Amino acid sequence: MIEALLNTTEVLPKGWRLVQLGDVLSDIIGGGTPSREVERYWNGDIPWITVKDMRTRRPEAIQEHITEAGVNECATNIIPADTVITATRVGLGKVVRVPYPAAINQDLKALIVGPDLDKDYLEWWIISQANHIESIGSGTTVKGIRLNQLKELQIPLAPAPPAASYRGSDRAAAGPAGCGGGAAAGGQGPVETVQAGGVEGGGGGEVDGGVEG
Repeated sequence: MIEALLNTTEVLPKGWRLVQLGDVLSDIIGGGTPSREVERYWNGDIPWITVKDMRTRRPEAIQEHITEAGVNECATNIIPADTVITATRVGLGKVVRVPYPAAINQDLKALIVGPDLDKDYLEWWIISQANHIESIGSGTTVKGIRLNQLKELQIPLAPAPPAASYRGSDRAAAGPAGCGGGAAAGGQGPVETVQAGGVEGGGGGEVDGGVEG
């Protein structure tokens, strides 16, 4: 079982480590639903993503749109383009990224990666963990996970690649004149991206019914 594998360091590749998801995210952004009774909140230019739009990981069209008033006066937020968005209610384990800013409803969370986490890897990891995420969900009519459960999920991270060894003049090490400074020796590099087959697990399907975290 993938849960058993990820709860022991004995099966991780050398140098990898398990960390809590919340420790490698810079932010988790929630959303909300503007009142349906206020017409000026709806049929605007801002895509408003719900679980209904998560049939594919790259939806070309969003079913509903809201206005700036719907964002500014209600409990929702504009999520930056290409952010990893996952369901914490109803469709546990589903994930999307859209190439434009969008708002989300209360069943979704936008995961803003920190410097040690690659968003492609995060997306594939959530897909691999869909069955586990569904299994920890609770609720009678709607099944979901709480915010603290999301933050406490254990994600394996690859070691940072070794710093490049520079030879020659200080000018060569620093880069061409007029350019911004490069990574200092010993600095952290980007985390390796693990492809879809790199982490074992099940795919995410929509489940019936969660509790809002």
